[in-house]
Amino acid sequence: GFFSIPWSMIPELYPIKYINFLGPLTVIVVLLYDYIATQLYPIMITHDRNGTIYFYCIISIIATIFLIIVLPETRGKTKTQIEE
Repeated sequence: GFFSIPWSMIPELYPIKYINFLGPLTVIVVLLYDYIATQLYPIMITHDRNGTIYFYCIISIIATIFLIIVLPETRGKTKTQIEE
């Protein structure tokens, strides 16, 4: 799923100047989201199985659209070109 995207974003998109701060911050946010999702899933699935699946489906669609719009294409670019 989307859990792998932040790991690849850290070295590619963050400026070298800020990577020591933004890298760990990204990891904390991802792990916090993972913890919350893991804790809520059993509760949600117990109350409404179909609603839970629809919820995660909608989140995935929104995340995909966000990534397509916001993330820059980095293929074939140097780190300097990406930072500009």
